Amino acid sequence: TVNVKHVANSIRTHGTGIMNATVNFAYQYLAQKFVVFYQFLFDDHIKSRLVKEHFDEHKMRPDYGYPMARAEKLNKDIKKLSFLDQFRSLISEMGNSLGFVRMVRLGGLHYCTTACGSIPDQNIKQNFEEAARSLHLPSLAVQAGQLLENALNSQKLSVDESSYFAILTNVFYQELQSNGYVHLKDFFLMVPALTINAADAMHQSKEKLHKRGRDAVNAMSTDDGFALGIAYILKVLDQDKQFNSLHWFQSARVHFLAE
Repeated sequence: TVNVKHVANSIRTHGTGIMNATVNFAYQYLAQKFVVFYQFLFDDHIKSRLVKEHFDEHKMRPDYGYPMARAEKLNKDIKKLSFLDQFRSLISEMGNSLGFVRMVRLGGLHYCTTACGSIPDQNIKQNFEEAARSLHLPSLAVQAGQLLENALNSQKLSVDESSYFAILTNVFYQELQSNGYVHLKDFFLMVPALTINAADAMHQSKEKLHKRGRDAVNAMSTDDGFALGIAYILKVLDQDKQFNSLHWFQSARVHFLAE
């Protein structure tokens, strides 16, 4: 398990440059995942199902939101093709890479906060070299004051103010808004079916925790990568408003209350 303190210790050892390296690696990783994402939605079977969903959505969307029955039907139809589980895993992997970037940034903030405790207030003007001379200290003390002054002036104990998420969003946003990616415009219609698929997968995974043997190896109790991945992709494709217009979560809540 890797946590924020581990990252902070690594930054203390190797320097803050590993944070930029992490963002660059995450960009390359996401670029590879978006290629698979593109190919999945370009598949004729998936494209035809989404076109039908798009037509039905404009034809007969109920006032209370996207119906649970339609989401379950789409989930079953695509699952028959053995695609949906892989697609959900792909989105989770994208979200987990963003979660790792977030943890590295928090590790950088943790390191800077700890390290700044050993540095004098930068707002107070003081010169250790001049102070050593004024106290008529030996030449070695004056030289040490000069070295300390140079070290403090060169030390950069701050994390880049720019948001790493904003960088990783904008770089793909500009590319995916071009005409070559028109078939991605209906992705938001897949989110209801994907959430059902993710809930089913999480339920099965939690059940494995109670079993012994090989099944328990791949079990897990939580995974926020899927939620983060969905939020990121909707942002990159500029489909937040379209997804919100489905009122999917309200519709699901109404469905389960009725049950």
